[in-house]
Amino acid sequence: MAQREPSSGTHFRPHRSLYGHFPVRTMPESTAAAFLTGYPVMLDAVSTSTHRIGEMTTLAANIVGIAGERASSVQDTQIPVYLAYPGVEFRGVLKGVALASSHMGAIRSVAKDTTLNIYYVDGNTGVSTAGGLVEITDVTLPGNDIGDTNAEVGFVFAQKVTAFNHTLTVASSIS
Repeated sequence: MAQREPSSGTHFRPHRSLYGHFPVRTMPESTAAAFLTGYPVMLDAVSTSTHRIGEMTTLAANIVGIAGERASSVQDTQIPVYLAYPGVEFRGVLKGVALASSHMGAIRSVAKDTTLNIYYVDGNTGVSTAGGLVEITDVTLPGNDIGDTNAEVGFVFAQKVTAFNHTLTVASSIS
């Protein structure tokens, strides 16, 4: 059982996808955005900028995915985003608890360590805490052992907090 310590280089990243690849879309960044690679990003809440992205807030709604690049702080710069579609899994640190097989399927919040400037899956809090809900889908990542503290886990964003809170359908006809 190892005690791992996350560092400033620890960030969310793609893990698995039902699509065979990770859906990526470039999206314009919002005014004065300051997110880093690996940060969860969401659609801007300002009515004239709802097509732009910014760092996730505790609103826990309209999450688009994980930033593939850091923000430039220049409005409308195109930023690649790994989309939080249903069936797309990410990986990140489960901070604050020892890894247990009972974490499979657990609903947890996402929190930010402002000292390290990273986001993590909060092992201590569940659905009652705002901050972006995720479901843990994988505790068997390479290098993990049950009992490890601050181990990495696979997770999906809960559909109700994403901008994609609908069922994806295949177009009935293709031209």
